[in-house]
Amino acid sequence: MKINNLSSTKKVYGYLWNNSADCIPGKWHFNAMQELIKEPIVRGARGIDIGSGSGYDTCIMARDNPDTQIFSVDISDGIYITNRLTKDLSNVYPVKASALNVPFKDAIFDFVYSFGVLHHTDDPRRGLMEMNRVLKHDCPAFLYLYDDHSENMIKFILLKV
Repeated sequence: MKINNLSSTKKVYGYLWNNSADCIPGKWHFNAMQELIKEPIVRGARGIDIGSGSGYDTCIMARDNPDTQIFSVDISDGIYITNRLTKDLSNVYPVKASALNVPFKDAIFDFVYSFGVLHHTDDPRRGLMEMNRVLKHDCPAFLYLYDDHSENMIKFILLKV
């Protein structure tokens, strides 16, 4: 479901994340990504989860990697759930901000993680450029994107619902 403006994105996803559970599932998107990727996603001193939603992936990354600072960025009120879920983890820093305007200096992160975010923005290219901007040279970005299925009306309509 592509949302055409930032206020709609904040509203829709804020509602969705605020109506999700306040507990971490045993496995989440991050675990599936890590199983597919044959190298560690979390690395270095500092990483960023862009479009973190309610923070499940942030929490899993931070809990399992206590020596790595994880910055969790989301435009929605889901960031407040992230804050609650990670309040006992000293290596998590929730920030309410857009993937299209990441409020950090250039080249400060050792990895970028983003699951299912850019295709929901008005400008995926700009989001990708922001991710690249905050990433240190020769450091990886791990992104998951999916199609809106506009070529298949049944899937397209179901995603909109």
